[in-house]
Amino acid sequence: MSKEKSKQGGLSAIIVAVVAGLIVAGIVAGYQYIWVPRQESAWQKKIGGLLKMQINLKKDYIANPAPEKLEQMKRTGMETENLNMQRIFIHLIKEPAVTQVDELKAMGIISYPDSWIPPVGDHPTGFILADVPIDKLEDLTKKDYVVRIDTAEKVFKPQAGSE
Repeated sequence: MSKEKSKQGGLSAIIVAVVAGLIVAGIVAGYQYIWVPRQESAWQKKIGGLLKMQINLKKDYIANPAPEKLEQMKRTGMETENLNMQRIFIHLIKEPAVTQVDELKAMGIISYPDSWIPPVGDHPTGFILADVPIDKLEDLTKKDYVVRIDTAEKVFKPQAGSE
């Protein structure tokens, strides 16, 4: 056997011994090596990625204002007049009831019930447009009737075939 293979074999044996020692130490100390999947909150499950990014941009700008950040937000279609508010689509299974609209209003959310677009074809949810204080977005995701929220602040372009 060559010296190089002998070194590799010795190194492998050391790694195996260290790992085995750590496992035994963990068992003796009462630790359990069990993989537990991370639980997602309603906030994480119901909010779109682009909306998360926009909220982070707004919070960052409020904490550290800079003209280039404001221009970046404007270029992507974000509302910049009131950075404490976010225009969103609230996805629902069915048209919001009057009590739900009232509940949103009590939270400081301005919803536009006349903007209701019902579920169509392969899209299982409908949605309404709303303006939400950014500090109320997480509370909104906790509502049972809210399936998903996503940003309405973006540059809209014609769909393929409509040009």
